[in-house]
Amino acid sequence: MPEARQPNLLVEIARGIAEYRSLAAGLHPQQFTERGTTLAGAAGALPGVLLAALRRDLARPVAIVVADEEESERIHADLSAAGLDRVFPAPAPALTPYQRIPPSLKARRDEFALLSALAHPGGVDAIVLPARSLFTRLPAAERLRALSFPLEEGQEISLPSLVARLTRVGYRRADLVIETGDLAVRGGLFDVFPPDRDLPLRVELDGDQIASLRVFDPDTQRSRERLTSVVIPPFASAEDAVEPRMLLEQRIGRPPSEAERIVFAPAVEAMPSGWLDHAGDSALVVVVEPSAVDEEVEQFAGRVAADRDPDRDFFAPEELLHPIERIREAVAAADVFFDRVGLSARADPSSLRSGGQCLLRLPAEPIAAHAGRTAEAAAEMARAIAAGEEVFVAVRPTGGAEKLRRFALEYSLHVSSERRAGALIGIPAEISAGFRLREPRVSVYSESEIFGEEKRSAVSRGRPSEAFLSDLRDLKLGDAVVHRDYGIGLFQ
Repeated sequence: MPEARQPNLLVEIARGIAEYRSLAAGLHPQQFTERGTTLAGAAGALPGVLLAALRRDLARPVAIVVADEEESERIHADLSAAGLDRVFPAPAPALTPYQRIPPSLKARRDEFALLSALAHPGGVDAIVLPARSLFTRLPAAERLRALSFPLEEGQEISLPSLVARLTRVGYRRADLVIETGDLAVRGGLFDVFPPDRDLPLRVELDGDQIASLRVFDPDTQRSRERLTSVVIPPFASAEDAVEPRMLLEQRIGRPPSEAERIVFAPAVEAMPSGWLDHAGDSALVVVVEPSAVDEEVEQFAGRVAADRDPDRDFFAPEELLHPIERIREAVAAADVFFDRVGLSARADPSSLRSGGQCLLRLPAEPIAAHAGRTAEAAAEMARAIAAGEEVFVAVRPTGGAEKLRRFALEYSLHVSSERRAGALIGIPAEISAGFRLREPRVSVYSESEIFGEEKRSAVSRGRPSEAFLSDLRDLKLGDAVVHRDYGIGLFQ
């Protein structure tokens, strides 16, 4: 059954599109007729809005493959605007294993938070997978469950044994728990910061028995919430054990460094799975712009091959990463493709819709950006409303409604928070870009398309404990950097 959720205006707009209803009917588990439907013409935030509607109407989680992190951030914002709460991005490696640099703390936190969410039924609404994330080798779900640690009040535990087990799966001893992955023991208190939580856990012991489980603030050390049970997920893909270290040493010809132990672990540990495997058979697999995804996959495979030095790198690429052939097969088997021009559509004689073509053309087009020319934007909106078109404006939840009200007042427009003929309809959500539908006659504007891009002050970290969460390893391809010798450039 579809999940009961708060109504969302963007989702209501999606449900009014005939092509969406056709798509949803074809993907319904009881009426499933085909894979590989291509939607052409999806403009602006429309792909994210349609996928959020599918998540609600089909009660299936959505796994969305996109080209890169920039597209991941855009579609993540649109899914959230359309009312999905449990949206997780998968980390995409910017470096190849042959560079011998392990993932950053932030990347590890994102990875194991997502794995933990996927391990729980209903734990995710959508996962967003940049193309390079498809190369990542992961342990099977059963193996990750075996590396997790369930705790509950009244349970008897051996604290030294628990600490030893956690340190073998990626956690590290510290005097105080500050960052994700820290653990500390002080008398009868055991603190740990799992990757799937915003705040760490405090386990209070009475002898060998768990007296209480609490969430606490690492900055003030004050308890926030009492729990009856928790599951502490692993913070590494494999357990640090003697046998894998010996296998690595045999292959390398010397004891491996800590970085080599991490990046070369897939060669000596069983890691047959990828993100789409963990998403499960119930997930609706979607590819946004297949040609861009394929290009990104091809480029990263080329980088991996170029970085490998056969004289010192004894592991073949397919031992460390999923081979490109497997990735292409997984992408080609997706349920839905969003392709602006429809070139990825495939003829399917067995298709029950679209006259044998798995192609649906959406009656949509981009919204013209007025970039701060508010009088021009107001005139366009007034003409659309006079012609019987519904006009929506997605504004920031904080301060956006008041900004829209002042705009409407200045140009003699009416504004409403509900669907009402003859009014601008405000939606408290931030979308990546607007779109216009020819049938039904609807326009959706983003705030920036009316008022222009607003300069945002640098985002300050919310807590002192977040000081070292990110580092240079979190640079994305194409990020601007400043080199002390060579000046400004792009990270490649």
